[in-house]
Amino acid sequence: MECVWDRGLPALALNKVTLHAGSLGEAWQALSSKYLVRSILVTSGRAVEDSSFEHRSNRCPVGHFYDAIVSRYQMAWVQDQRTGVAWLHPHEWAYDDLLATKVHVARDHLGLPMQTGILEPLGKPETTHFIAKEWGTLFRNMFDYAVDIPAGRYAVRDILNLCAVANPTKTFLVKVRPKSVVVTAVSLGSDESGAPTVGALHLWDSETGIPRAESGPTKRQVVSALAHRQSKVRSAARNYLESIIHEVEIEEWVNDETATEQALWTCIGVLSILVRTREVTYRRVIEMTARFATDDFLAQGYPGLALITALELARLTENTRALEIVNNRVLRADELLGVHSDACRVASLSGFVRKALRVENTRNIVEKLPLLQAMVRSSGPPRLGFQVS
Repeated sequence: MECVWDRGLPALALNKVTLHAGSLGEAWQALSSKYLVRSILVTSGRAVEDSSFEHRSNRCPVGHFYDAIVSRYQMAWVQDQRTGVAWLHPHEWAYDDLLATKVHVARDHLGLPMQTGILEPLGKPETTHFIAKEWGTLFRNMFDYAVDIPAGRYAVRDILNLCAVANPTKTFLVKVRPKSVVVTAVSLGSDESGAPTVGALHLWDSETGIPRAESGPTKRQVVSALAHRQSKVRSAARNYLESIIHEVEIEEWVNDETATEQALWTCIGVLSILVRTREVTYRRVIEMTARFATDDFLAQGYPGLALITALELARLTENTRALEIVNNRVLRADELLGVHSDACRVASLSGFVRKALRVENTRNIVEKLPLLQAMVRSSGPPRLGFQVS
């Protein structure tokens, strides 16, 4: 699963770069967050990693910045051939040796929550030789974004790359120590207000293909892309939205003049970013979703959007009325293909939804989506199924 955005990052030009950092980790974090330039960092606790770093340039490609970092810290950098994700690692190790344990994934998985559904199950030292720390609610809310894992045989490193590709605002820090390897998810979001980062604009250009002004896409363009009939464009627009989420005031993006489909897809996009755990709520968006999701729309509107809206309302309000309305429609499997991953995403995050989808009055929905059906039938929260091979 190649990511055009990742593949093009080394050639992306940075202007007026000034970076001072006290260590390798600080330099990597500063570069990644300031410009939204994603790479995976591997550290090994060497003394040189605690030394300072300074770089200044009027204009340079990201790849030259990587060159400066690896030269300073006796490292190497490489792009994964399959995905394009960049890794910075100590030069004494070959890339293929990093997190090299092979695992076999027997079936396709859609919409798995990254932290609790993939990283933590994989992170068992007795099987895959690394540790993934388990964190609290706020950490899970940030990192339980949806990831699709096709069936196949992977190195653990490959699965980490797929997790990275699924969300450009997230990456990983791999700490290699004499008796352990610890993998921690890292957010590249910035709390600072201002124009979209150069990496965010590159994301929009490379993944949506929609022309924009020099300063970035307008709110109307983002809302339109979030409602695009192609799921790939919707996903890219949602990732772009996450890169600027601190700038979003939902009432400025959606109002009574917004078309119903655009309003609902925008609300779903915001909720998929800000509300990934049961303990976190965003009442304004939930209420807005319920306002646009009229009975007429649920019964007659675009089938895929009606389904995802009903699932989100069930997840957030623990009420199945909207699901029952959609279930009573004549649904075709081909009408729902573009939202299959989203449906699995919502069900993965909510035990209430999974339980609701097991009963007779939602059978019509589940029968049209095979991977959702498999998820609903399994006991416990969805987890990546794999065998070490």
